[in-house]
Amino acid sequence: MITIYDADRCPYCDRVRLALAEKGLEYEVVEVDLDDRPAWIYDKNPLGRVPVLEEGEYVLPESAFINEDLEERWPEPALWPAGLGWPLHPSRFPFASVAPANRLPHCRPVQATAGMTRTDPSPRPTRT
Repeated sequence: MITIYDADRCPYCDRVRLALAEKGLEYEVVEVDLDDRPAWIYDKNPLGRVPVLEEGEYVLPESAFINEDLEERWPEPALWPAGLGWPLHPSRFPFASVAPANRLPHCRPVQATAGMTRTDPSPRPTRT
């Protein structure tokens, strides 16, 4: 039986619940209080976030990876149209469950201006 560690007000949990409903899969829900996270949730996800899917010994955090896993194991009905470049396998994103991008010291915000991507925070010269 699939168990989902969930929080009602979490949009990422909504994403997983919608995928499970679309697939017609049975699951049980364990509600997690986001204001007072239980210590055991950190055993399921080191960041203490929900949703987390658990099935026996198999534990998978992060809604995008959970939905990808559901799509791989139960391909019908398909969640995405064919040819979109899926799968977004978790192995392609090794830091997704470890540290959000804003916590990685080597990441800087990227600014887009007039269709160009820049990492230089200095202002652009104005045209006259």
